[in-house]
Amino acid sequence: MKLYEFSPAPNAMRVSIFLAELSIEVARVNVDIRGGENLSQQFKQHAPNGKFPTLSSMMAPQFVNQWPCAATSI
Repeated sequence: MKLYEFSPAPNAMRVSIFLAELSIEVARVNVDIRGGENLSQQFKQHAPNGKFPTLSSMMAPQFVNQWPCAATSI
């Protein structure tokens, strides 16, 4: 799994804390929202709405990528 995030953002911090509490390690990709990277077509392949943090999984992309924001349920 990969976590696409903008690390200083509050929701990204919540997800990081949540994953740390569960001892889950994921690959992290920092998204430059100030540069508009979250609006690029490459990022929208992982998160069609351009929101973050976003979890992406090679094993079950149709399940993981349907969540609008990974921090919604935290």
